[in-house]
Order: sequence, then C-alpha cells, then structure tokens
Amino acid sequence: MKAFDPEDPFTPVGVGLDEDPDEEAFSDMAWAVVEEYVRMGWGGDQIRRLFHSPFFQMAHQILLVKGEAFVEELAEKADRMRSEVHEQLRGAV
Repeated sequence: MKAFDPEDPFTPVGVGLDEDPDEEAFSDMAWAVVEEYVRMGWGGDQIRRLFHSPFFQMAHQILLVKGEAFVEELAEKADRMRSEVHEQLRGAV
C-alpha cells in the first residue's frame, strides 16, 4: 500500500461548502454524477441504485433532497443518452 502523500493529485479530498446548495446546484451536481457514470457504461438501473446507496453520499443526499421522481428522470435520461450514442455508433460503421 502506498503511503499518504499530501502532494499526490489523486488523493481524494473532501471539500465543505459555506452554504447548502440551491435547487439548481443540486440538479447540476446530479447530472454531473449521472454523466460520469454513463460515460463508464452504466445504465439507468445502475444509476438508480447509485442514488439509493448511502455509500455514495453526494448522490444519496441528492435523492433525499430532490426525491424519487427526480432520480427516476435522471435514470431515464441516462438510458436515452446511451441509446443515442449507440445509434450514432451503429450509423458510423
């Protein structure tokens, strides 16, 4: 195991906020999370589970603040995004 190095750019660092994010910020953060995981190949079902898992604290907090319908919409958008990319790739062949 590698020893902790404060200069290591890959060391995870938690950052606190001076105030709670507003609705728009929560929406932007949520979409950033979804987009990152969709790019790694995750689908809507996996996205749903991500937001329901307390292990993924930010995503879970977004679920608690924005609600189930919001997360469902994100999961559906994730599936649409994946479908569109797959269609584009099929057309490029």
